[in-house]
Amino acid sequence: MTTATVQFYDVAVFFHVTAMVLAFGPTFAYGLFFATAAQNSPAALPSIGTSVLILEPRGRPAGGAMTKCRPSRASNGLSGRSPGSW
Repeated sequence: MTTATVQFYDVAVFFHVTAMVLAFGPTFAYGLFFATAAQNSPAALPSIGTSVLILEPRGRPAGGAMTKCRPSRASNGLSGRSPGSW
């Protein structure tokens, strides 16, 4: 009989991947929800859209976790002040 050797790295990778799937799984599943509803019952699309808005209260786009960028921060540096405002 063979025995499996489990190292700490393998356990850490398992928990990391599991956490990512649980965190972002619903967000990536929205595309499947819309595609299935469009094929089977197009009348359900407004209800699915409403449920997506309820589940994503921060308003981030489905499928992405990026935050909105402020152009003033990018052009003026991290402080947001122009060099002559000291």
